[in-house]
Parts: sequence; structure tokens; C-alpha cells
Amino acid sequence: MTSICVIGYPSTYGGAGTELDHQITCWRLMGVEVHIIPTEEIDDKQRALRVDKRGCILHGVRDWSACEGLDVIAYCNGCFIASLPEIRQYARSTTFAGCMTYPFDQEIEACKAGLIDFSLYQTRHGMELNGMVNKPRQAVVVQPFFDCSQFPMVHRPDDYFGFCRVSRDDPAKYSRHTMRIYSEFKSPVPKSGCILGWSDKVGDIGQCPPYVTCYPPGSFPASKVYAVSHCLIQPQACNENLPRVGMESVSSGCVPIVDNRGGWKLLVEHGVTGYLIGSPDEYIEVCTEVAHNPAK
Repeated sequence: MTSICVIGYPSTYGGAGTELDHQITCWRLMGVEVHIIPTEEIDDKQRALRVDKRGCILHGVRDWSACEGLDVIAYCNGCFIASLPEIRQYARSTTFAGCMTYPFDQEIEACKAGLIDFSLYQTRHGMELNGMVNKPRQAVVVQPFFDCSQFPMVHRPDDYFGFCRVSRDDPAKYSRHTMRIYSEFKSPVPKSGCILGWSDKVGDIGQCPPYVTCYPPGSFPASKVYAVSHCLIQPQACNENLPRVGMESVSSGCVPIVDNRGGWKLLVEHGVTGYLIGSPDEYIEVCTEVAHNPAK
């Protein structure tokens, strides 16, 4: 039987954590034996993922000896990078799926020291962005697995216009024009917005309209947000690699209205499966058009 050892733990939000969760589903469907070594104590939300019930073998926190003779992989996990000298004493090989946009300083040093055997990227532009500092290791572009069953298609009523944004509470995830866009686009029916991924860390991006409700990241499953939202309206400051929320929203039937750059361009066919937007004024124009034309 093929075996793999995950360093870290899946989660219900955040690109790396959710990608790992879906990838574990894929590995188990393939008959791969999955070992998991958490890098910190798991919380109730992580425990609810029930990896043991999915056939995974769960080991103690940072019990590196459990990866003896196994191929090891981690998804954007700083503790993995910091612990590589110890992990390498046991692991057969080490693979790292890093940050969507930039390598960690410690990652670069670990790469130069030959502690990372393989580097995984979800997109070619992501590999090219980081690849210049990753020459000592073998870089591979892979298509990430997405489990559509977690985000079933939902049909929503047209007596309101629901919209949302879903992310971590990272300031780079938020365009400074977000609240202006939400406030200024017009709708013939009441607007109802939801932001899942809000905290004081986001900073000042304008006053939140009264019809928009904000929740801390991971407060509840993102599927609940998409189920009541007609559109994902998500202007951002950063250049996304391959945003998982794009896959989630489309699977749910929630139309993405997003930036015309980065990984969004790989996920959205403009005017067919969503809208790719180049400016705040264009966001307002397209959101208004869609709100007035439910058939879109």
C-alpha cells in the first residue's frame, strides 16, 4: 500500500488548510494510507473534520519519529520548515506546498541546505514567481483536488440580492475600495451582504453598510454563506495564486465577480462562469448589471 505522511493538520478555512482537507479525501479515494502528524494541538473545529473516521492514522503532536521511512508533505506550514533538520532524520523524502505568493525566508534557507526534495505549485505563474529561489529543489505544478460534494449547487430566491466575500482576515486580502463598491452598486431589490473573514486586523477599508454583516474567519462553514449569496464580490489588494473560494463559489452556484488578474483568470471565463473586473468603477457597474438581471 502507498503511504504518505502529512505534517500539519487540515482546516475548514484558509487556502492551504482547505486544500489539504480535500487532498486527504482524494488520497483516501485512491487507497493511499495517510499518516498525520499535527504541529500544534488541534481545536474543536479541526477535530470535527474527523480524519480518523476517514481512515487516516493520527499521531502525536510533533512526533517526528512517526514519519520513519515515509514520504512527507506539508502545506504552507512554518513549523514544518523550522523542524526540517529533525524531520529529515526519519523521512524518506520531503515535499512542500508553500505560500500562494512568496517563499518564507526559512523556506529559502532550507532549500539552499537541501532539506526540501520537492516543491509543489498549483499554477505555473506561482512556480515562476517562487522558482527563482527554489533552484536546488525539484519544482512540480499539480492540479489541486476539489471535492464538489462539500459545496452543492443551491438555487436562491430573487426577492433580495445576496453577496459575500470569504477569506482570512489578512489585510492583503481586502481592497481598500471594498466598502465603496458594496455601497455604490445599485439593486432593484434589497441588498444583503456577508463577510466571512473579518477582524480588526483588516484595517480601515471604509464604513460597513448596514446591510452587510461581518463574521470572524472560520465562524461557520463557508458553504452556508454561498447558499444565501447570489454573487461572490471579492476585490482584493493581493494577487491570488489559485483561490479556493473561486472553486467553492462556482460549485455552489454563487457567481464570482473578482479581479482580472492572477489565479482568478484561470478559474473564471468572463461573462460565462463569472466576471473578471479591472477597476472599482467596473465592479460597481457589473454588480449593478447583475443585480438588475437575475438571469445572469
